[in-house]
Amino acid sequence: MPVERHLFLPGFGARAGAYLPGLPDGWEAFQPPRPSGAAPLHALRDWLIADLRSRRESVVLGGHSMGGALAMLAAAAVPERIAGLVLIAPAGLPLTKPVRQSLRDAARQIGEGRHQAADVVASLSDLIRAPRASVRLARALRRLDLSRTMRTIQESELPALVIGCASDTLVPPQHTRTISRLLGARYRELDSDGGHVWMFGDWSRLRNELVGAA
Repeated sequence: MPVERHLFLPGFGARAGAYLPGLPDGWEAFQPPRPSGAAPLHALRDWLIADLRSRRESVVLGGHSMGGALAMLAAAAVPERIAGLVLIAPAGLPLTKPVRQSLRDAARQIGEGRHQAADVVASLSDLIRAPRASVRLARALRRLDLSRTMRTIQESELPALVIGCASDTLVPPQHTRTISRLLGARYRELDSDGGHVWMFGDWSRLRNELVGAA
């Protein structure tokens, strides 16, 4: 099956288009639908699996945070459709960072100008239109444990790269190292002060990491 697509899935609360400045040629920003239903993470997983099954070509799936978790869930279900994984600070192990601290960090990042105003407005609009499902999705991501899923992916021998960041306090290096080990993946750890969203404001580095992962 030919590889014709490289798809990049965004983190929770972010729009896929916000990552476009850091995507090299051949990569597409892939926008999930708005959270919905009683089990929004399962709904997003099913959406991605159905999309992959509808394609004639296999794909390389990249993802940041929530996007990385979705990529792993899909890869475990339809490995024959996946040519490789590039996971940047992926969700997939239970998170312990307090929600209030995460909200303060997000506000600080917006104040620093890391995020474009149009992207912030679009993200907030999505969350406001589906507040209950968004909260359920956030809670599901916080307690998510994909250890078994990662072992399944390792058994399928899919090529994978996990990228962590030394200053990330949401998906800290000990998480990304463990995820890499469970996947049997290559691992890179960046020395950046940007934390969980290091790529916002350092798009050239994201571009270089994705090119290097190919």
